Amino acid sequence: YKDIFDIKGPYLFTIQYLGYATSNGRYGIFVIEILNLCITLYFLQKTVNLVAKKYRKQCLLVSLLLFFFFLACTLDCGNLSEEYALPYLFFCLFLYARYKVENKMGLAALGYGIAFGMVSLGRVTNCAFICVLVLDVIIDMIIAKEWKGLLKCAVFFLVGGVVAIGPFFAYFAAKGILTNMIEVVY
Repeated sequence: YKDIFDIKGPYLFTIQYLGYATSNGRYGIFVIEILNLCITLYFLQKTVNLVAKKYRKQCLLVSLLLFFFFLACTLDCGNLSEEYALPYLFFCLFLYARYKVENKMGLAALGYGIAFGMVSLGRVTNCAFICVLVLDVIIDMIIAKEWKGLLKCAVFFLVGGVVAIGPFFAYFAAKGILTNMIEVVY
């Protein structure tokens, strides 16, 4: 890992390892891609159900058509960092929609932090969408002067990030290449 220069993080190498470890070839990667797609579609459906009260089926159908059209045009051949980021991004989209509809943050900031940490360990540029969602929530909380809630969310976000990146950082520190990993990934 330390001899290969790439801005892809250890999360992607872990996925590749797991895929190849479960089968002698690319079949394991394909199974992981199918699981990724199922998780992504699950959060897409939950988001549409939350946002579209009256026309759920029609909105879900349009969302699925747009989603698969987007995938067909952009994620050609699969096994891309963007593809592995989708479940986390759609999870954050669901949390964001729940916050906007129900005006409840709860432990969502922890989820944002975990998702940010995992996506950043895949490819840090894929975190832009999460950053936009979090920025909008921060602006809402500042406008509403919810200073305690904002501080609580910041702490939960940081804890979530540490939970996600902690094991990877500990592994690379134990191998003596943490600095190399940080330079390459970030």
